[in-house]
Amino acid sequence: MRLLAISVLMFALTAEAVRAQSTAEGWFQKGNEDYAKGNYDRAVQDYSEVIRLNPGAAGAFLNRGSAYQARGEFDRAIEDFGRVIRLNPNYPLAYFNRGNAHQLKGEIDGAIEDFNEAIRLNPKYANAFINRGNAYRSKGIYDRAIEDYSAAIRLDPQSAGAFRNRGAVYGLKGENERSIQDLSIAIHLNPADDEGFYNRAFTYAAMGDFDRAIQDYSEAIRLNARNSDAYSRRGRAYGAKGDYEHALSDLTEAIRLNPRDAWAYNDRGFVYYSKGDYERASLDYDEAIRLDPHHVKAYYNRASIKLRNHDQAGAEADVAKAKELEAEANKKRP
Repeated sequence: MRLLAISVLMFALTAEAVRAQSTAEGWFQKGNEDYAKGNYDRAVQDYSEVIRLNPGAAGAFLNRGSAYQARGEFDRAIEDFGRVIRLNPNYPLAYFNRGNAHQLKGEIDGAIEDFNEAIRLNPKYANAFINRGNAYRSKGIYDRAIEDYSAAIRLDPQSAGAFRNRGAVYGLKGENERSIQDLSIAIHLNPADDEGFYNRAFTYAAMGDFDRAIQDYSEAIRLNARNSDAYSRRGRAYGAKGDYEHALSDLTEAIRLNPRDAWAYNDRGFVYYSKGDYERASLDYDEAIRLDPHHVKAYYNRASIKLRNHDQAGAEADVAKAKELEAEANKKRP
């Protein structure tokens, strides 16, 4: 009888475990469905239920971390990805995802460390090379960024993102022909990517080819009407051509889409200044500096307004501040 009792108990536990596993799988599937629909709050709840039923469910921690990241809760995302790594220290995707969360949080060195580990575990991880390249780019280490993008291209010659990002960095380095070549390949590989057109326009503008720049910025806007940077940059290109009405229209739209864009205010201020509307120019420079107290160009531009208004002391103060900020920026360059 005692053996029978033990046998029944073991059967009951096994059945309960099966039911729990089945329920956990159901919650996991529901979490995936909610995540795919953009219902990140529900997805977090779904994956949390999986974890309650099965505390060792690495996939649930991984996906809940992604849902937290989509909600902008980067600390929680990093914590969940870290739990996946503790459960499975040899899982490249967990390091990759945590690296992304670190990068979105502005913790670039932490991101690079995680991407390094993802690449060590999977040397053919093209996306890890791309994202590490992005991290190096954000630190201004352009040659290392180009090396990583090139590695990604060797691994995946059809990677539009790798060509786009390498082309963008070539543009930042002033290697304009290489930039245009890479960005044109990126656009050929993915003609629906507004960032490809945006970056090529940026290089054309740097070359002084404002007509082509405007054409590419317009295509970027057609593909993504909420690309405030494209409006801002197209406005700058129109301003460079002396087409101030189109410039004002674009820069005002950029500000509407992104009211915290200090450069859009600065550039619109410059257009107002060029039109002789010094009062509006001054207001825009003030707003640019309020949004970004380290905006060197806005201080110089506002100084020119103060000089016109015979405010010598104010102009000198703005120029001194601009030079101070320039010196600080030069010290931080790698």
